[in-house]
Amino acid sequence: MALIKQMGTDYGVSINYHKIGTINISYHTQKCNIEVLSFASKDARQEGRKPIGMYTYQFNGDDFDFDPDSALLPALYEKVKDAEEFTNATDDL
Repeated sequence: MALIKQMGTDYGVSINYHKIGTINISYHTQKCNIEVLSFASKDARQEGRKPIGMYTYQFNGDDFDFDPDSALLPALYEKVKDAEEFTNATDDL
């Protein structure tokens, strides 16, 4: 699973494939930190290329509504799509 959205970078190159790379979650403290890694393309990711960009997000308190019995990854991607950077991103299943 990943997100598709064409975006520019400070390096002057485009990125359009965004995949959650790190998840750190504590149900006890109701905090979740994630890193979204951004690649030039899906092909670049599959070829093992390094990410060009990275976004970090923290969800806690009222934003933390993850059910430990449900599918965590789809829920996290939905939360990321709420961020301004990923408005109108589409899912790559």
